[in-house]
Amino acid sequence: MNCRLQTQYRITQVVNKFIALSKTAVDLSPLEASHEETLGVLWTDAAVKFADRVALRADGTELTYRELNQRSRALAVALLHAGLEPGEICGLHLERSIDCVISILAVTLAGAAWLPLDPAYPAARLRLMAEDADIKHLISNRDSTPLQLNITPHL
Repeated sequence: MNCRLQTQYRITQVVNKFIALSKTAVDLSPLEASHEETLGVLWTDAAVKFADRVALRADGTELTYRELNQRSRALAVALLHAGLEPGEICGLHLERSIDCVISILAVTLAGAAWLPLDPAYPAARLRLMAEDADIKHLISNRDSTPLQLNITPHL
């Protein structure tokens, strides 16, 4: 077996183990039943089903599924009112944080795609990535962004 096949085999083993463990913790049969449900629909179902369970822990803060759903939906509505359209790409200029998870869910719920723009990357690289993806909307929790794009930051 060559290295690539071994790696692919190992990845398959890890994925299969993850699926097996996930099925013991949560019933995933609804996920297997329909291929027409979007990630937003699946998220909403999970948020209702597990409303009072902790969904996210970071930086000493905990959010329940209900709280995470409320915050992500509020941001999704704000993004849609700001002109984000389903199918567009929204830039996420955020460090790994609760805001980042909320933003990912919000963009997904709005029917758009997200492009992570790591603040640690050089400004020229971020600018190139954003221009190449033709992003018109940017979510950032910074007062100023080194991207210098002709777009309005949100959040």
